[in-house]
Amino acid sequence: MRELFALVLMIFFLPSLSCGGQEKVSYLVFEDGLSYDFGKAREEGAELVHSYRFTNTGKDTVTITNINVYCKCTRAAASARTFLPGEQGEIRVAFSPYGYPGKISKSVRVTTKPKSDFLLTFTADIIPRQKPVEEEYPVLLQSGLRLDRTDFKFGRITAGQSKSMSVRCLNTTAVPLILHIEGSGVRTGSPSCAFRVWHPGIIPPGEKAEIIMTYLPEHSLENAGFYKDCFSVKVQGYPDITVISAEIAVTENFEGKAGEPVPAVSISNSYLNLDEIPAGSPDRTVSYTIRNIGKAPLVIRDVGCPEGLDCTLTKGLSLDPGQTNRFSVIVRFGNFPSGKFFQTVRIMTNDPARPVKDLMISAKILE
Repeated sequence: MRELFALVLMIFFLPSLSCGGQEKVSYLVFEDGLSYDFGKAREEGAELVHSYRFTNTGKDTVTITNINVYCKCTRAAASARTFLPGEQGEIRVAFSPYGYPGKISKSVRVTTKPKSDFLLTFTADIIPRQKPVEEEYPVLLQSGLRLDRTDFKFGRITAGQSKSMSVRCLNTTAVPLILHIEGSGVRTGSPSCAFRVWHPGIIPPGEKAEIIMTYLPEHSLENAGFYKDCFSVKVQGYPDITVISAEIAVTENFEGKAGEPVPAVSISNSYLNLDEIPAGSPDRTVSYTIRNIGKAPLVIRDVGCPEGLDCTLTKGLSLDPGQTNRFSVIVRFGNFPSGKFFQTVRIMTNDPARPVKDLMISAKILE
């Protein structure tokens, strides 16, 4: 029996062993494999190009039906669409490193007929270019202080934990600059989601510094939700004030609930493209269905809706397992300029696997 099993293994692996270092996808055998490492390259350098060469080793014609890239930095094209048995070909992939410093990993998906679906991957270590001051610190105050940003996108944290981000500063003058920060502290009322701002006080001439913002939400269900805050930066002796805004999603702490029945959220139309919308169009109502596909009650902790949109889903709504609820998002297109439209409604629940669910709506508003 052991001898028979060993024979089966040999028959199964023999085709792959006969290819040596080549990789086989359907009838296509790639000379140097499906992956490639460009090694080190400079961000300001030329495009990185590699050809994935292959041979059709089958008895049928192979047709490349689709080539998909997942980044505007990457281009890919095949030397032909169809390849007869024994015919050679290549898929040429080009990557533009500008704007992608650091270690990168990209892929290109290729679909063929007879049906096959595979990924060509490549990696590189992109050496960052030296940015000019105006690009690295684009925000300029009258005082000569430069900042690298005026907003924070904190993403998501768990109640009871903390998270910090920083604004990088540069004193471009020949004199010290004295900073004043206003708006740091605990928001009034309930829930209590504190944030703190640290700054160096004085930035010497030509020196760099950081203004650090930290969120400190208390360990409480009441603190679960979406928050928008801001604080102002002022340099002593100058009238201009720069406002720094921040957004964060604080989810409840699910520790200690392992093994318990949990809810699970499902929402229809999580991504919706409304195509072309004439400018000045009346309000558009989009309908959704939310369903609890879990085994415990699903609770809506918060709904984050951008300006110009309204959502009828209410905070605090509870759905039993298997229960559904219909709600709507009203898009007031009269509040938006012509051009590309992309807005996101965020829904927070007590689903531990996916506490934040994004509903994305896109369109093109015509002039």
